Amino acid sequence: MSGGYADRLTFRGAEALGGKLGEREYEDEDVSVNAAVDELGKVIAESRGVAVYTGAGISTSCGIPDFRGPNGIWTLQAQGLPLPKTEMTLELASPSLTHMALAELVKRGVIKLIVSQNVDDLHRRSGVPEDKLAELHGNCFLEKCHRCKATYRRDFEMLTAGFKFTGRRCTKRGCRGKLKDFVLDWDDALPEDDLAKAEEYARSKTDVALCLGTSLRIAPACQIPVLTKKCGGKLVIVNLQKTPKDKHSDLKIHAKCDRVMARLMDVLGMEIPPYTRYSELVVEHTSNAKHVVRSKKQKQNNTVFGVRTTSVHSEGCPIPFLDGSASQTLYSPSGKVLEPLVGKVGGWSYFDCEERGAYRCEFAFPLKPQLNAPKNPVTHEYRFQIEDGTEEGRETVPLITGIRRFDQDRPERRENKKAKI
Repeated sequence: MSGGYADRLTFRGAEALGGKLGEREYEDEDVSVNAAVDELGKVIAESRGVAVYTGAGISTSCGIPDFRGPNGIWTLQAQGLPLPKTEMTLELASPSLTHMALAELVKRGVIKLIVSQNVDDLHRRSGVPEDKLAELHGNCFLEKCHRCKATYRRDFEMLTAGFKFTGRRCTKRGCRGKLKDFVLDWDDALPEDDLAKAEEYARSKTDVALCLGTSLRIAPACQIPVLTKKCGGKLVIVNLQKTPKDKHSDLKIHAKCDRVMARLMDVLGMEIPPYTRYSELVVEHTSNAKHVVRSKKQKQNNTVFGVRTTSVHSEGCPIPFLDGSASQTLYSPSGKVLEPLVGKVGGWSYFDCEERGAYRCEFAFPLKPQLNAPKNPVTHEYRFQIEDGTEEGRETVPLITGIRRFDQDRPERRENKKAKI
């Protein structure tokens, strides 16, 4: 989880954080883990539906630190130690093997609902539909309109927590309400709809509660999986540390979540899909450029036009996947390469329009290396027309900004004795 997110929360002592921090982690022997996962496969195959409850432990392999592990954010804060340094941010993180395996199980109807305490947006990035997800502690990448309740999902992280106004407004026709972040602080109540959905599935719509990477210490989220057990179902816990709910579990596995889920998908005879990150940005031009300062050598009579790159969300929003500014090479209708008049102003690069006709701009978008993009930089050709000097236009550009495959993360696959669903 992001240290930035943790810093935005109101400070709390260890007791308010659900008890002990930095407790010992355990990893069972491979033989024990394999046998337990084989048993888990049978439990799932015989169930009428699974609800999965996820915590920070499923995101540590994405480069995001947890909270209460030996090197967790809260553990280090409580000891007065600096937080772990990482080049990964919530904005750049890709879903883990566990995220993608869960998304595939949701797609196949095995998992009926994922209930998450994480705010990192990785379940949504993995492809889990909104109606199959209950985010009990919110999401750092969502904004909600306080008036019409419209939800906006961003590719940049909110800088606030506790349902505070973000400074942006709703774009729904006739609304213009102020937008708030959708991230809980300690004193905030859980989202009513998400909480009600989680409890409904725990009681009556599933008979297996699978807890992955959660310490099961923060109420009321930690109480929900136990509801399934009380209603006659089974409780399975996968976590490196011991949890207060272990005594209620039918199966407890001390192992990393990716290790367990890789084995489980083999047992169930299912593939783990690769993750492909799709992003968007906007390129635009205007020939209504005013107040552009020219040098004495530059012509004063020509129409001036500008081109720029901007966020798909709105002007002024960050584009987190870009590693610096996009570069552009602009060609006139006759094929001449044009030089900009001045340095970028408000993101715009300005040019003299010496000819009328079709212009071509070749953009090169440098991507952050953490994304593991298949091509970097990504190029795009933008064409536009300048005739009477009043033209404006824009184009949304889809990009593939990252790929993550998981075959190398999986142990040797089993060819026999696969449970069938």
